[in-house]
Amino acid sequence: MKISQYKVILLVFVLFVGAETHAKNNVEKVRRIQKTYTVKDFVKLNIENSFGKVHVNSTSGHTIDVKVEVIARRKNEERAMELLDMIEIEIDESSDEISFKTEIDGKLTSRSSESFEINYMVSMPRINPLQLKNSFGNAYVSDREGDVALEIRYGDVKVEKLNGDAKVKVSFGNGEFKYVAKGDLEIKYSDVSFEQLGVVRMEQGFSDVEIGRVKTMDLTSKYGEVDIQSVDGIKGYVGFSDMTIESLGIEMVMEASYSSSFEVEHIAHDFQRIELQGKFTSFELGFDEGANGTFEARVKFGDIDYSSTKMNASYRDHSDARSEYKGSIGSGKGGEVRVETSYGNIELR
Repeated sequence: MKISQYKVILLVFVLFVGAETHAKNNVEKVRRIQKTYTVKDFVKLNIENSFGKVHVNSTSGHTIDVKVEVIARRKNEERAMELLDMIEIEIDESSDEISFKTEIDGKLTSRSSESFEINYMVSMPRINPLQLKNSFGNAYVSDREGDVALEIRYGDVKVEKLNGDAKVKVSFGNGEFKYVAKGDLEIKYSDVSFEQLGVVRMEQGFSDVEIGRVKTMDLTSKYGEVDIQSVDGIKGYVGFSDMTIESLGIEMVMEASYSSSFEVEHIAHDFQRIELQGKFTSFELGFDEGANGTFEARVKFGDIDYSSTKMNASYRDHSDARSEYKGSIGSGKGGEVRVETSYGNIELR
């Protein structure tokens, strides 16, 4: 259904520009499309693209402006036009959503002397919802207040602040995020960094993830590495992955298996609860000065080290390949620590 509920300022023009390139004497043809809409806050912009860049700027006001540039390069003008005609931009408009989708003819093949790209330049109000999929190309998204669904494959992405609900998927690329307030994050086969996170769920696979500050996280990490500078609360599972936390504030409940390194460097003096279960995993936990609480540590086929002066073991049991220690941290009144592993070691300091 074509939109009638809001004003559409439509500016569509198609330009074909022929230019001889110096590199391989190819002819370049360009088709440009521009559309401008005046919208209400709830109208979502949906962009699905491949083989090009998508750049999203956030503005105030009520105007969405989308510019698309389709570029084709071939040996001569006729073949460049043929290539250009194989790429279409489908535009759908309804009362609550505006959609742009790049369609590429399945017969199109890439040759060493020929190339094409489809680039989007978007300006839109920061409050409107955004759904963006881009593959085989890079993307940039500036500060957003509305909900964002972002999926990037085989490309790099840079994102500023996402203050609404976010669903983020990055695979086979690199990512830089300044802030994600809340939502679901999926990272596969990528290197991604987050300066700050609020309340999030994260699934990581075969990736390296670096996080600055996070409030609370539900984490599943497999075959990769997660480094966190500071977290208030974290729960989840780590398998075949390394885990490093520089500073833990309140709570950690985790399971780990086949992790070569699982370390928390600083646990706040007013922590509340730590529960860790491991298989073929060693745990290293460092408590800040002034930390108080109780601890229980159990190991099968491993060792327990609590050499720090903060620790006082009141119960010790050694039998065959099993060890169990119970005791206090500082005054003994405060948080609770329970750590259990097999085929690994426990170090409390």
